[in-house]
Amino acid sequence: NPVPLPSQTPTPSPTTPPSASAPISVCPGNELRYSFNPAGINQEIAITNQVGTTPVLIIMDVGGPGIVSTVGKARVPSIWFVEVSGGAMSSKEVTISKSPCNFLNPEFVIASPNDFASTGRVSIYLNDQGRTPSRPNLTQGRWYINLRNVPGTCGASICNTDIQYTDYVQ
Repeated sequence: NPVPLPSQTPTPSPTTPPSASAPISVCPGNELRYSFNPAGINQEIAITNQVGTTPVLIIMDVGGPGIVSTVGKARVPSIWFVEVSGGAMSSKEVTISKSPCNFLNPEFVIASPNDFASTGRVSIYLNDQGRTPSRPNLTQGRWYINLRNVPGTCGASICNTDIQYTDYVQ
């Protein structure tokens, strides 16, 4: 079972000014930021104050293949997301991207608005180019797990999410 991380407080983030070279999606400035250690085992973040479509960013800095890798491993890590019970229910949109708040053209879509998913799971590879591309393969560098409530499913209510990173075996 996942072991909860010590309480994490979101850190404020700078907004990206619109420009010709701005990423496809621009963070609105009110996003909630957290992080996962890709070499860590069984991490959990209880996201609170997730109102409307406020984006949540979970930063993963993936080290090189000599540091973190799933090459040759039968058991690979998973990312789980689940709607927190007791509050308003909403569908979730979840992507993995090299840019923050990228819901428009991310490298990987975990849950799209049309999935109507309030919970989900995806197994991922880390620095594992030899595997078939059936799962996200996060290579060395900074990655963002982008999560938000699907527009129109939460309103002004609080629709919190728990997200877990589990099963990484060194």
